[in-house]
Parts: sequence; structure tokens; C-alpha cells
Amino acid sequence: MNKRKPTSQGSVNRNEWITPILVVGGIFLILLGCVFCPDLQYAAKGPEALALKIDRILDKEKPLFITEESLVQYWPKEVAPYFGYEMLTNGDPKTPIVSFFDSDDPFQCFHVLGFTFTFDDSGKIFLNGRYRNPVSPRYQSIEALVTLVHETAHIQGGDFSGMDPQTCEKVTHLAALEVLAAMANHGNKYARQALLTEVRDICTGVVMLKGIKSGDMAPYKRLIGLIKGKGDNKSLRRWQQTGLDKLEDILSKYSATVYDDWQDFQFTASAEGDKSPRTFIMDDLKAFLENL
Repeated sequence: MNKRKPTSQGSVNRNEWITPILVVGGIFLILLGCVFCPDLQYAAKGPEALALKIDRILDKEKPLFITEESLVQYWPKEVAPYFGYEMLTNGDPKTPIVSFFDSDDPFQCFHVLGFTFTFDDSGKIFLNGRYRNPVSPRYQSIEALVTLVHETAHIQGGDFSGMDPQTCEKVTHLAALEVLAAMANHGNKYARQALLTEVRDICTGVVMLKGIKSGDMAPYKRLIGLIKGKGDNKSLRRWQQTGLDKLEDILSKYSATVYDDWQDFQFTASAEGDKSPRTFIMDDLKAFLENL
């Protein structure tokens, strides 16, 4: 007589309802993570995601510092050749002569990090004196290297010292980012940290400008809270008291248009001596960001 073998129907049925529970449980954990770990909300691509990714990298690194002596004596000689190496000039690049400026004017003191006279062929550039002031939060900031590279781009002439401020500042800063990326890709740890800091700040600037234009600052405040932690946002509070028009102009020049243009990793401009504009390929910035 054949005996019927016991079936495993009961276990099969249990497996069928275990899978949906695991799926629902996984979704619940993701949602819970978004509540207690807000940076998970920025999983998609965009300036928020890039800013947070870079901030996590910087959190693990020891801050580097740029001394006054190095800004005057060493960095100009290290930076200038890269403008020729990256084919941002038609001839030998100009090496900057670095000085510092101090100002009692609140706007210049806090918001003008450097300048040069585009009509002056001497190669002189001026950096904010707070970079060398030992009681200032900007003292020896890695940001000083970004400013030096930016102003060095201005003295190369062409559209980098053009009369249209919006276009001039945009292409100058794109050139500065590409030079910093080239230096970083050659193993310069200072240029690497300076570029990471600048890209993060550009991304937060894009989010800030979106908030100003839309009237909803919550996304920016949430992002900056994740980066800088809780606390008063002195800069934003000050701009809200004095009017946001000037801030919009700054963010548009140095953040939004720069961010938009680097998405294609190229920009169009005329170097000094060019008869017509040409396309500059930002292959170093592309390689740098892809390898983060």
C-alpha cells in the first residue's frame, strides 16, 4: 500500500507571506532613515547630493591651511603655469604679484575676497586681509587658494578680464575650477581640499538662490544644517535685513551660472589673442568629480 508523503504546503505558504513582510519592512526602514537621517532625502543627483557627499569627505580629512608667506612667495609660481598647461592662454601665463587689502567697508571686508585691476598689465592681485589676520575666522583658510587662482585667471586677459561682469566672472571661475582640478589630479593635496570646499559651497549657493527666488528657504536651511550643524545662520540673517538683491547677484555669478555650465564640462570664451571665442574642455574637473 502506498503511503502518501507529507506535503510541504504549509512551509510554502509561510514563504509566500514572508516576502511581502520583508519588502514592507524595508520600505519602513528607509522612511524611518529619512526622518532621523535627513541626508538620505538627498539620494538623487543634484547640488544637494553633491554638497553632502563632499561634506562627508571633508569631515574625514584634517583641515589644511594656507599661510601668508606661501600666498605671496610660493603659490603664484605653482599656480600660473597651469593656465598654460590647461591651454587657457595662448602664450606664457602671467604670474601674479600678491598683496593684501584691508577695508572698513562692511561689504568689502566680508564679501570681497579678492580683486585685480583688469586695465593694469602689472599682474598685481589683492587678497582680503582677513586671510592673514590671526583673529579672523578666515585666517589661513584653504579658501584663499581658490581666491588666488580666480584672480590669477583674471590677469590672463581676454574674456577673463572682460567688461561684462556676469560673463567675465562666470568664465573666470570655471577656469579657476579647472586649474584647481588639474593641480589636484597631479597630487596637490591643498588644491584638492580647496576644490572640494569650493564645489560644496557652490552647490549650497545654488540651493540658497533657489530658496530666495521661490520664497521657500526650508530646503536650504535643512541642507546647511546638515553641513554646519545647528546654530544661527548669521550671513543669511544679515542679507535678509539689508535686502537680498545683492546676494542674488553674487549667487548668480559665482554659484548658479557656474554650476549650470560645468554640467557639460565645457565653456566658451576668448583667451587673450583669440580672434573668436573657442570651447574650453573641463576634462580635469570631470575626472576629479567622477573619482570622488
